[in-house]
Amino acid sequence: MKQIVLKIIFSLFIIFLFLFLLFHFVFDKNNSIDSSALFIQFNNDDVLEVTNKLPLSDELGKNGECEGLSDFIDCINFSIKNISSEMVSYEIYITKEYSKSEIKGDYINFYLHDDMNNSLKGFDSNIIPSYNSLLSLNDKPYSKLLYSGTLSSEEKKNFILKTWVSDSYTISDNLEKFRVNVNVRTK
Repeated sequence: MKQIVLKIIFSLFIIFLFLFLLFHFVFDKNNSIDSSALFIQFNNDDVLEVTNKLPLSDELGKNGECEGLSDFIDCINFSIKNISSEMVSYEIYITKEYSKSEIKGDYINFYLHDDMNNSLKGFDSNIIPSYNSLLSLNDKPYSKLLYSGTLSSEEKKNFILKTWVSDSYTISDNLEKFRVNVNVRTK
């Protein structure tokens, strides 16, 4: 009888340990994502959110410092490192979160550059892309592609993504917002 009770206790312990580890690895968000070939590190969070406090010109949005314009621009600093022994292709994309009182995507601008302030492909012209002008991903609902690239083995790249409300937006009395999650995946 004592052996049966010990076996049951031991089995329950193993089940709880398994559930704890499963919860930790599947649901625990620690601002890092580790896929089979990439290690992605977000410095703060992987969410960008802007409100309709005050629209901003593209010039200020593109060239302004995140800290100095934090009431108008939301920024994310993140890095991607190839941890495999082979070259890896990756995509940086955003996924929109639904909001009842939402700013239209035509008025939400994005600018992606590296940590040396070099514009990346798609962000290197004088035309700043809005959310609605970005390419939709067929396999990810409400998702838009920002950038595709490759990394050599052990190569690491640092990125800064900015978003702001376009100066063509007409301010309203209602509080409106626009919120997206930033994601990275291998291709």
